[in-house]
Amino acid sequence: YTALNIYNSMGSRVQADIGYIGKDYTNLNLLYNFYYVEEKSEKDWIFELLLFLDEREIKASQKRMKREIDKIKRK
Repeated sequence: YTALNIYNSMGSRVQADIGYIGKDYTNLNLLYNFYYVEEKSEKDWIFELLLFLDEREIKASQKRMKREIDKIKRK
């Protein structure tokens, strides 16, 4: 629950010609403090989950961008 709240609180990095390039991890320590995540093991687990979610979203964005580019090329 906390990991998903942190993930959704992080900003998204998007570039016009590339699409979604991942979450902005700049404020991760601030979010850990806000959600009272203090244990190193918990921080490590949450970080691994954030990376997994981010990688999944990046791949989905790449597929969407490729599909849109292919549509444009067909016209």
